[in-house]
Amino acid sequence: MPIEGALVGLRVLRHPVDSCAGQTVTGELLAGGGEELADETQGESLGVTLDVTSDTDWADAVTQAENRFGGVDVLINNAAYLVVGTTESIPLDEFQKVIETNLTGALLGIRAVPPSMRKRGGGGIVNVNSIAGPAAAPGLVAYSSSKWALRGLMRAAAGELARDNIRVNSVHPGIVDTPLANDPEAN
Repeated sequence: MPIEGALVGLRVLRHPVDSCAGQTVTGELLAGGGEELADETQGESLGVTLDVTSDTDWADAVTQAENRFGGVDVLINNAAYLVVGTTESIPLDEFQKVIETNLTGALLGIRAVPPSMRKRGGGGIVNVNSIAGPAAAPGLVAYSSSKWALRGLMRAAAGELARDNIRVNSVHPGIVDTPLANDPEAN
């Protein structure tokens, strides 16, 4: 079952980056989100259902991108799960689900794409983090913990993959008007 809450994108560029011409593979994690994005993008698109916590789903998504577009140039890890709860109140299973989605899901994506990127001479991985990455938020212990850890994962992966011309970075946006931000309980 896909984790609801965001879209994960694999972007495959057909021409040099400065031309902005390419194809996109989207993991459909919001109802209809993948199709909407595919409709809006220029160039070819491929929508796939992707559970970010599944090694198999990641492997399938990369294989589909390689078969359709020849490889993967960019991965954008953007899946997120949020549960409101303090250190003392959050149920352990909910804490673990946040970590599994926000951190383990990113790890699996980061692990899935380097072989394809190496064949193409390199690539880029962008982890969409949060202001909770560098600054914890009270009442969001699981989310803040996952985003702090994602920052460490990004730095470790950047050091490991740099020799292969694969850049790994993160962006830390503030609160964005999304269904997750508007109603965290709905996830």
